[in-house]
Amino acid sequence: LWIGGLWPLLYLLGRARSADPSWLALSRAAVPFFSLVGSIAVAALALTGTVNALWLVGRVGALFATPYGRLLCAKIILFVWMIALSLINRYRLATRFAVEAAEAAALRRSVLIEQALGVAVLAAVSVLGTWAPAITAVPL
Repeated sequence: LWIGGLWPLLYLLGRARSADPSWLALSRAAVPFFSLVGSIAVAALALTGTVNALWLVGRVGALFATPYGRLLCAKIILFVWMIALSLINRYRLATRFAVEAAEAAALRRSVLIEQALGVAVLAAVSVLGTWAPAITAVPL
């Protein structure tokens, strides 16, 4: 929901820079709505991800002692970067965009980077789905 929703948001922000003021108005109306939906999606991802990690890793040592755990750590770091960038987008760039149309380009670039991080997270998740969970590893 969050990652997939960034594509239409990118499109709207690109169109907001056009001479047609209706695109700017539509973009300004969409950004707060997307932020709300994105916040709900992030909360759900963080909750389900935490439960999954506790269930599939088993112990803290497995995060660092197994390939599964290390990739999970990398995925968590990417996810945290995504959240940080989305907070910058929501509280700094979106606020500026509501007042100054020229901020559409900066917000669009930032959303594009957020999308790239999201694709990297999805790639990590797809690999993790093919590996045996860390909880199945022999204790060291």
